[in-house]
Amino acid sequence: MVDREEYTTILILIKKETIDDPEEGNVELTKETNYIPIKVKNLASIKPEQLNWKFYGKDITEAKSFLIANSKVSMLKLCHEIKINGVTFEGYKDSTSQFTILPLEGEDDSLVTVFRK
Repeated sequence: MVDREEYTTILILIKKETIDDPEEGNVELTKETNYIPIKVKNLASIKPEQLNWKFYGKDITEAKSFLIANSKVSMLKLCHEIKINGVTFEGYKDSTSQFTILPLEGEDDSLVTVFRK
């Protein structure tokens, strides 16, 4: 367990809107809505060599882990994208099985691991 808890604010994108291009009928534009800030604890970087499992054919450049309150997990599962310190990571909805949420036994938090897009 970590002695000192450090809080960091991350930004999550819940909704993307797809708009048909009026001039080109077959082109779709994606409009991002506003990001929602969420406080997380103990943000840490993970090097690709430190991961216990790897995906074949996927080049993982960066991963982050953090603790999030169980009350916020449902909102996190709706997100398409996560921004941490200006860097974009895959959200739960757009993830290709590279997003883990592990509930911690006897705690009010869950451990989340996200990977860079």
